[in-house]
Amino acid sequence: MGILAGNAKDSKIFNSQVKGDVEGTGAVGGMIGHMEGSTVENGMAQVTVRTTGRAAGAQALAGGIAGEASDDSRIIDCQVRTGDNSTSRIQGTDATVGGIVGLQNGAALYNTYVNGTIGGSGSQNVGGLVGERISGDLKVGRFEGMIGQSGTGAAGHRGTFIGYRAPANYFKYGDDIAYLFADTEAKIANNVCGSGISDDNQYTYAAHIGYSHAKDNFFTLVSGGVTRDVDERYFYEELEQGILSIVDEELGGEMDAESVGYDLDHFAPNDAGRPVRGYLIMPDVLKQAPEAIRSIFSSGITTGGLTAIIANVVIRVKEN
Repeated sequence: MGILAGNAKDSKIFNSQVKGDVEGTGAVGGMIGHMEGSTVENGMAQVTVRTTGRAAGAQALAGGIAGEASDDSRIIDCQVRTGDNSTSRIQGTDATVGGIVGLQNGAALYNTYVNGTIGGSGSQNVGGLVGERISGDLKVGRFEGMIGQSGTGAAGHRGTFIGYRAPANYFKYGDDIAYLFADTEAKIANNVCGSGISDDNQYTYAAHIGYSHAKDNFFTLVSGGVTRDVDERYFYEELEQGILSIVDEELGGEMDAESVGYDLDHFAPNDAGRPVRGYLIMPDVLKQAPEAIRSIFSSGITTGGLTAIIANVVIRVKEN
């Protein structure tokens, strides 16, 4: 069950926004109940989702975009915003619950964002982005919500990004899982994956796992419980680096929408230096400028800072 479709097979859904409450049995999603070989790109879901139990033997699954995404499905450039009280969130009793998908089974999730509370009383496996991962990429994801208390004790699994994976469903940081960021250090300390398998949370700085800063536009990477503050590039640059890594590693450097079936968003700074969709482009006039000038604008931090200053001046002029 979903606001757009209960099931989507070999389908493409672009530039869609949904808002509302969804409740049902089995696989329940803010947009789609079950995705099979389908793509959702540039989706925005402002939803509360609840699965009330199994349906005809199928798992109870809840997700902000889809209950289940399988068979080479792709969720690209999607955002989910849900509530924070006990009824207005994404949840389900004895269910697998994720901010983006309940169950990821052979699907790719690129550039996703979740805000709000995921999971609740009785929710079995809960992840900020994915409830349970069987297989598929999870890259460039941000979780700025909370994982709800389930009350299931040792029987339940809770992770900041991935709630659970079975021992046989191995993943490799950097190759399969990379560029995942929360908005506080505490959320990263609460485990990237909550399955309890010994190596689930063993990753190096090369995996690009960390948290953004509220006080500035930089970020911190984490490795083995050790943190490293990064101040040589802005957070939006880190996210853009993640996007470019997907283009290089997964798409062979090809970013033509007709060739790959979708067009990944890029990142640029807003007037406060925070990440937003967009591009930083060097105008032709700067390409003809002396090397000293071009070197200034080759720095993302410098360009981002100048962008923020100019934008603030323009805004103040407009206000006056």
